[in-house]
Amino acid sequence: MTIPSAPVVSVVMPVFNGSEYLSLAVESILAQSFSDLEFLIVDDGSTDDSLEILRRYESQDSRIKIISRENTGMPRALNEGISLARGPFVARMDADDIAEPSRIAQQVHYLQGHRECVAIGSALVFIDPDGEILAEQKTPESHEELLERLWQGDSALPHPTAMIRRDVLSAVGGYREAFAIAQDLDLWLRLSEIGRLANLPQALLRYRLHAASLTSTRRAQQLAEAEQIVRDAYQRRGQPVPEDFQLSWGPPPPPAKVFRSWARMAQRSGNRAVARKHSWNALCASPFSLSNVGIVATLLMPPLKKAG
Repeated sequence: MTIPSAPVVSVVMPVFNGSEYLSLAVESILAQSFSDLEFLIVDDGSTDDSLEILRRYESQDSRIKIISRENTGMPRALNEGISLARGPFVARMDADDIAEPSRIAQQVHYLQGHRECVAIGSALVFIDPDGEILAEQKTPESHEELLERLWQGDSALPHPTAMIRRDVLSAVGGYREAFAIAQDLDLWLRLSEIGRLANLPQALLRYRLHAASLTSTRRAQQLAEAEQIVRDAYQRRGQPVPEDFQLSWGPPPPPAKVFRSWARMAQRSGNRAVARKHSWNALCASPFSLSNVGIVATLLMPPLKKAG
């Protein structure tokens, strides 16, 4: 019996009730220009039809391997997928995002040419729940810029864009499962003690925004985790925690404010039709809010005509 050779890249994607956007995410990985990969998908106890969708893809492409069991949360699901990875590079993916076709190829090329780099991310294109483009989001590119943001509790290497060296990931023990929400911030700080981090300037992932992705309770938990993670990082480095150290995030914005921010992003990017859509959503979500006065002009503006 011939044992198949190990792929160059192991893509690891956890899924929990992700059926709405799952096909787009899966197909974006299967359509990568770099095909020497395996796709390890951990169904984390989904109660919708996610597993049925995944099984269909598994039957069509031998690169896919499905792991299905009860819900345990993202950090454990990620560690389980990583434990099965055979490639020297582990790429992250989320079930509601879309990878650009050259994403894997560009990240492999970078890591092969920069041995000092242990993890590489990229810039993003923000999309709304309908998949329409809101704006491109630049990210800090150098290790020094990234580290400065990490110390502030900002996970500035976008988690679903990451590709990580598997040997280094194993050396730090993978994800710490005590951190259910801010596990990426913790991992980047620990990896930065071994090697360098970077982001590519190209937007290699379409990152889907949701109007209510983080409740007040989960946001409070995320803040508490981030503070503990940064304190742990100071301690590991033998450095005193600054006396004035404290992360401070406000409560999650209400839907109307989210829609207004999306409208502004789309307007600045020249996507007037999308800006009008979210201006209308903001008005519907909070019709008597004075904060909506400024978006009336956006609603009244005609969409840009396409050339030709």
